[in-house]
Amino acid sequence: MDTEEKTREQLDRELAEARRDLKEHELRMGYLLASIPQKLFFKDRDSVYLLCNESYARDLGIRPSEIVGRTDYDFYSRELADTYREGDRRVMEAGRPEDLEERYVMEGKEFIVRTYKNPVADDQGRPVGLVGIFDDITGYKATEREAERRNRVLEAVNQVFEEAITTDSEEALARRCLAIAEELTNSRFGFLGEINPHGRYDTIALSDPGWETCRMPESQAAILINNMEIRGLWGQVIKENRGLYTNDPMNHPRSVGLPEGHPPLTAFLGVPLWQGRKVIGMIAVGNKEGGYDDSDLRALRGLSSAIGQALSGKRAELARVEAANIIAQQSQEIMELSTPVIQVWEGIVAAPLIGTLDSQRTQQFMERFLEAIVEAKAPVAMVDITGVPTVDTQTAQHLIEAITAARLLGTRVILTGVRPAIAQTLVHLGIDLSEIETQSSLMAGLKLALNMLGLAVTKR
Repeated sequence: MDTEEKTREQLDRELAEARRDLKEHELRMGYLLASIPQKLFFKDRDSVYLLCNESYARDLGIRPSEIVGRTDYDFYSRELADTYREGDRRVMEAGRPEDLEERYVMEGKEFIVRTYKNPVADDQGRPVGLVGIFDDITGYKATEREAERRNRVLEAVNQVFEEAITTDSEEALARRCLAIAEELTNSRFGFLGEINPHGRYDTIALSDPGWETCRMPESQAAILINNMEIRGLWGQVIKENRGLYTNDPMNHPRSVGLPEGHPPLTAFLGVPLWQGRKVIGMIAVGNKEGGYDDSDLRALRGLSSAIGQALSGKRAELARVEAANIIAQQSQEIMELSTPVIQVWEGIVAAPLIGTLDSQRTQQFMERFLEAIVEAKAPVAMVDITGVPTVDTQTAQHLIEAITAARLLGTRVILTGVRPAIAQTLVHLGIDLSEIETQSSLMAGLKLALNMLGLAVTKR
């Protein structure tokens, strides 16, 4: 009997110790679960909740103990509950953990959560449930989307400036800018234009909004493209100097409707084009599937600055090129006038030089001089330097080269207009003129040329 009492007392002590250990274990587990900021839950193999931590229970508006025996259908819409339970089933059947992003609704607000689900198995490896832990990543995803949006805008801006370098006209650049804007905003079509000197709107780029379904006469459509009155939705963008979007454009207070037969407009987004602090036009896009939002407005606004700069830069570049071409053409004409080669008599050509001879003028003079000699089959040629103010070493060398080239063609060359000062300079420079006929004036040179041909001019 004493032994039985001792055994009973020992069992009671062991049972009490086990209860204390279990309570301490529950307390430690409770502290651990309470200290985890993420939401945590445990479900059985039928996706019935067995426990959760305080953080998750608080979202559900219950105490942790009240979740036991409940399912996702008790807290979420059928759509979300089906999604959660499908994930549970997939994890338990695969027998491996899964990390996924899910929608999460709390107090009527929707969030994005990152959920980690890990299957729990018995000693025989059979699934008995799963542990899930999740955390709100809505802010992170918003930051990620904003970074992606900014990167897309930056890439689009770079594209615009690359096109500004490679395109050869303002119209081609405008078309490429419009295409880039449509791609950035996922728009079906768009148009881009500027305010003309009369305060009306000229379209310089227009994409295809679906003209195959358009019933407008072509003549009327052409009239609407240029010199348009600034009004309606797109007119408000210009008049108020700010971007605008609407996903119900036909019922917008500023809408003036569409021309008869025009393809339907389901969404509209427009922003001004700036040059410095002045609005010079606008770019508009339309019919994005699902409509536009603030991020589209920010994206197009950021791109429009680059488009405005690119168009202004291209216009300035084309103006500079045109001016340079005009200057080059005028320089060519002046050079041709200042280096004429004329046939003064049958068999005699003359090249009166005016102004300073540089390398370019001398090269052109030599080419024209030799071409005239060959064309006229002239045995005699004259080079008159009366109009050359000074002769330096380089100028003298150029003249000798031209005369030598003519002599190689079998033509005798007479250098005229050699004034005393120039003669002294040539002697001082050591220029050898012993093989060249020289005369002080063009008239004297012409007499000598005629004499070389056995001709003479006499009075009647």
